[in-house]
Amino acid sequence: MPDKPQIFVTNDDGINAPGLATLVDSMKQFGELVIIAPKNAMSGVGHAITLRKTIEVEQTNHFDGIPSFALDGTPADCVKYAMAQYYKSPPDLLVSGINHGSNASVNMIYSGTVAAAVEGALYGVSSIAFSSISYQEDADLSAVVEIAKEMVARVILNPIPRFTLWNVNVPDIKKEDLKGYRFCRQSLAHWKEEFIEQANFNGKQSFWLRGDFICDDKDDTTDIWALENGYASIVPVYLDFTRHSYLEELKKIYSNEKK
Repeated sequence: MPDKPQIFVTNDDGINAPGLATLVDSMKQFGELVIIAPKNAMSGVGHAITLRKTIEVEQTNHFDGIPSFALDGTPADCVKYAMAQYYKSPPDLLVSGINHGSNASVNMIYSGTVAAAVEGALYGVSSIAFSSISYQEDADLSAVVEIAKEMVARVILNPIPRFTLWNVNVPDIKKEDLKGYRFCRQSLAHWKEEFIEQANFNGKQSFWLRGDFICDDKDDTTDIWALENGYASIVPVYLDFTRHSYLEELKKIYSNEKK
């Protein structure tokens, strides 16, 4: 990477989110920043992109002296816009976050924060998603900042391969209580949901979605174990979703069928 890496910063909680401001502040020492983030909160939108309406982009003054833009779209839209419209060549690094709420285990599937890093990885940009497992907007993010600075310093020296990103989650503890970090595999889990009916006055049924996180996959190689035991979890995510062992099994089972 060059002496002053080009660093693109985005999130899914929106341009006004305190986690974004914290991440921007922690990244200033590493290179030249550009921020393009959703105009509104986009938590839980996953890798959605905007196709059926125009996307408005407005320059902001949220970050003194740093180019910043609010985009009326999703986190993935922000990355696509940056790569196609803002940068002449891809930046050296993409950081997304700091998200308020866990993106560990299967939660990464739903996460706009992680989706932004996925989009960066598709462009060959070293991409990292940072999340605090606290859902409180006034949460102490000092432990996340500590991990973010260390990980970014490492990635600047040793870029992440294309089609791979790091999904980083940090427990809701004080910086001095953080035991360190663990490179982990993703825990396999699921959500058990229910729809809570809400009183309404328009004659239509309305519901709130809520759920319980169900995870029995918690051995000491997993991200959930790390987080529950005072470590930040770092999961290297590869964008080839193929179940290769099953693919080979299928080839053997159906080898005699017409092709």
